[in-house]
Amino acid sequence: MADTDVKPSPDVAPERQERGRRLDNLLLLLLFVAALALMYVALPVLQAAALTSALRILLVMIGGLLPAMIYASFIEGRLPTLLTEYKQSLRRLGYPENAQQYRDKFDVIYGQDRAGRSSGVRSPIVTATLLAFVGWLLVFFPPVGEVQGLAPNPTPLAYGFLGAYIFGLGSLVRQYVTDDLQIRYYASLTSRYLTVFVLSSLVALLAQPGSDSGLSSADSYLLAAFVIGLFPSTGLRVAQRLGTAALGVVLKGFQEPQPLSKLDGLNAYHEDRLLLEGIESLQNLICVKIVDLMLKTRYPVEQIVDWIDQALLHLHARDRIEDFQASGLRTATDFLDAYEMPELPEDERPGWREDLARLLDSQRSDGVSEAQLVHTLALLETMAAALRLDPNLFHVHYWRGHEYEALPEDVERARTVADLKLMQGLPDEAIVAYDELLLKFPNYRTALLYRGLAYFALGEYSRAIDDYTTAIDFGGSTWEGARYAYVERGRALVELEDYDEASRNYQDALKAYEAFPEAHLELAYVQMTYLGQYDQAIEQLLTVIGEGFKEAEARANLGLARYMRSDQMSRAADLRAGELEQARSDLERAVRLKPDLIDAYLNLARVLQDLGRGAEAVRTLTDALLKLETVFDPESAYRARLHRGNLFLAQNDYQAAVNDYRAATQLAPDDAAAFFNLGVALRQLDQLDVAAAAFGKAVRLNPRHAPAHQELGDVAAALDTFDDAEGAYSTALQLTRDAGDRSGQALAHLGLGMLYRRLDDRQPDARRELEQAMTLAEDLVYTQACFELGLLHMDAGEFEAAITRFKTSAELFDVLGDTRASVEANLQLGRAQLAQQDGTAAAEPLDRAQRELRRVFEPQNPADAQLQRDIEAELARLGTA
Repeated sequence: MADTDVKPSPDVAPERQERGRRLDNLLLLLLFVAALALMYVALPVLQAAALTSALRILLVMIGGLLPAMIYASFIEGRLPTLLTEYKQSLRRLGYPENAQQYRDKFDVIYGQDRAGRSSGVRSPIVTATLLAFVGWLLVFFPPVGEVQGLAPNPTPLAYGFLGAYIFGLGSLVRQYVTDDLQIRYYASLTSRYLTVFVLSSLVALLAQPGSDSGLSSADSYLLAAFVIGLFPSTGLRVAQRLGTAALGVVLKGFQEPQPLSKLDGLNAYHEDRLLLEGIESLQNLICVKIVDLMLKTRYPVEQIVDWIDQALLHLHARDRIEDFQASGLRTATDFLDAYEMPELPEDERPGWREDLARLLDSQRSDGVSEAQLVHTLALLETMAAALRLDPNLFHVHYWRGHEYEALPEDVERARTVADLKLMQGLPDEAIVAYDELLLKFPNYRTALLYRGLAYFALGEYSRAIDDYTTAIDFGGSTWEGARYAYVERGRALVELEDYDEASRNYQDALKAYEAFPEAHLELAYVQMTYLGQYDQAIEQLLTVIGEGFKEAEARANLGLARYMRSDQMSRAADLRAGELEQARSDLERAVRLKPDLIDAYLNLARVLQDLGRGAEAVRTLTDALLKLETVFDPESAYRARLHRGNLFLAQNDYQAAVNDYRAATQLAPDDAAAFFNLGVALRQLDQLDVAAAAFGKAVRLNPRHAPAHQELGDVAAALDTFDDAEGAYSTALQLTRDAGDRSGQALAHLGLGMLYRRLDDRQPDARRELEQAMTLAEDLVYTQACFELGLLHMDAGEFEAAITRFKTSAELFDVLGDTRASVEANLQLGRAQLAQQDGTAAAEPLDRAQRELRRVFEPQNPADAQLQRDIEAELARLGTA
């Protein structure tokens, strides 16, 4: 099964990441050594006290390196998590999270190269760090010849730098704790330093040192320099916004009809931050690239999505936006969900939409005119049509429709190991691997689905069902894997023989998915195979065929369902024949569509056999076996051989039947049925020794196979191995008695009676067994037992009783259509009457026996030839009597 929520992606090798960290550390070390060298050279020149100089050096080092250290800490500790969250958000927005263009955007923003290394050595961080060192030198190192403590140098340059540094450091810390520390902020810091250096130099030119009154002019200039460094550029933007608002009162060109301030949850700080990214209005917001905005602003994607969702409704609703908000519809997706109402039947939606229009109109006035209602309905339809096609809404919809998913790089290795174990037929080890994966990602629905497959392979169907159910709950109807989970859950329920629940499972799947032909197919299988609901199954299969899904398989199952339904029409011969013809048509269409669909051939042969087309059934099975020569499918080949052997047996082609049965025993050497059928065919060929061996193999494979014991008794009796025959009949009798099989018991009693009749000392036992057989049996077995009792009476000289039995058996054999048995009964009846010296009465059954034998006589059949000789001998006796 293809996995739709896990996509493989190449990851950065750990060695390359480690190499990047080493370069960053090397950069910091070089900067540190450079600072020490600078201090060592400058110390004698400056001639400061040793302790004071050491403290100054320490402050300069800390102040100079701190911005770079903050970035290094961010790269090491937070950047990997940010990358994962970024790809997570891309995935939920419907973007390909592993596309190189999005990774490039991330790398550019956060200063990484293709190998995952920090590009600090080529970034504004170096410049900002060097300028920080320069600034701190200006702060702490006075001109040559002056000695002072740790107080900053009283110069505009020093105080301007301190203001810029304090503001810049505060900004970096704020960006660090909000996970928004981007490389561009160091460019801004560099620009601030340089600007402050220039402006402070201008202030120094204006300073008038030496004034003594109050706050000296020099101190004023120092304070001014500090404010210049500290005052953020945000103040300038605020001033600009205030000026623009003031001008908007006078000049309409400065007015913004759709300002950002209309949105819920967006304050002045957010508005100012978005303004930095060029977003000044709602129209700008809905056209923004979400990927860039979530990278640059680090606002939660949920918040950005909600703002865009609101903005879309504002722009489409215009002056009716307050009506929508008062009705509880604050976003475009809220409106579409309320308008579409997919859970409502189609015929109820117009009424619902009219109610929605009335609700909106009621926000303006209590009474709603018909014209106003029509206008609002048209507005809603126009808005819905526009929003459905709005490309900006796609990612909003996608975000709202998808929950958290584990990222491929987090799970791919563990999933690969677990999947390989499952494919290698090691479900126990696969379950252990899936358990470890789910311990880290408990909501990982695909792992739950595959672990369910592993449990299924172990026969732990209840656990498999639990995993399938949880996967469906996590995935919902938006997850395509849920379809597969529904199918597999139904199969597990079938294994537990909970067929009603399996049927409900597939019906739930069809409710969840409007088009789900596989669920129709599986439901039909359960209905026709286990529930006997053939009409419902046929309806499901016709739906599958109508949807064009696996038409060959659906046609094959449709033919089988019709065939099974035909068994319910046994009393209506015309209806049954018509149903069988439809089944034949469906199955023939199935094999034309898919010639390697072996089951369709096998079922078609069954249908043709029931239609009385035995020769066509044989050809169909022959075609199936030709197909199977190129496909390794021993199970299907076995069934085809067994079925064709049965057809040959019914057509009295015993040698062909033996050939197929022998092939079946080779395909399934542990199956008793093939050996049993082989024994039956061999017995018809009078190969009794080989038949006995086949029946013996059948009872060894299945000691409770009563028919095999019965046949083994018959063969043993024919071979005059009476003890073996008695043991086989007795076992068959016990097995059929345990199973409550009256006809099987009658057959075993008949076999014992016939065996005992041949033994002089077991005549009473023979009579008892034969009478018991007549008590339990019907039809043919009853008639055979009656005939055997006649023979027993003849052997005992009880001719009147024998005549009665023979008359009854002759009439019944004739009714049952067993002509040769009827001939034998009439022959024995004539003999019994001749034994009573009643030649007139004996003539009629002997003449009847002769006429019936001529009708079925086969010269190559030794039994027919012997009957003919016996009849002629009795007629000769009759002529001389």
